[in-house]
Amino acid sequence: MSRTASIPASTLITAEPKGSGRSLPVAVAEGAVLLGGVTLLEHLQFLDFAQLPVHPFFFAVALLSAQYGALGGIASAAAATLLSFSDGAPARPIGQDYFDFTLGAWAPPLTWLAVAVLVGLIADRHFQALDQTHSRLQAAGRERDLIASQYEILAARTRRLERRHAGFSEPAARHGKVGNTGAAMDGGASTTKKNGNQIDNS
Repeated sequence: MSRTASIPASTLITAEPKGSGRSLPVAVAEGAVLLGGVTLLEHLQFLDFAQLPVHPFFFAVALLSAQYGALGGIASAAAATLLSFSDGAPARPIGQDYFDFTLGAWAPPLTWLAVAVLVGLIADRHFQALDQTHSRLQAAGRERDLIASQYEILAARTRRLERRHAGFSEPAARHGKVGNTGAAMDGGASTTKKNGNQIDNS
């Protein structure tokens, strides 16, 4: 049996992926760095986010949703909403309709929530597909180990049978050789006796 076949399949399969494969502390740390960094830039006024077509929180939420699925994306969208209103809710301009004001104020958070759900659901399906693929690989590895162990058992039995057969064949061969020698000797004796009888008759 080859050396590769003797290696357990469990050592050839990587650690089982579960979801995104990231722990909760790592997720919280990444979310804090992304969302906190954007908030810090906004408060320090390095960039005027009001002039941008899309708020940077949109990209941060989308990235976290792709990394941690729908649940992580919704949590990051909620955190982004709280951070965006950390200075208080925006004041309604005089003369602006309440519906237009509410729609304008909540349009970015609702957009972040929508992208979190959409990207998160796609990521969750991807994670499920990875888990199923890994489960099939593990099942195939277990079958491979079972086949390898059965092969070893059959090979050991075959070697024992070959040794046993060789042990039986050697005495039989010796017995056959002795029998042939005895028959040859008997044949020679009978021939000698026959020749002696012929001489006596003559």
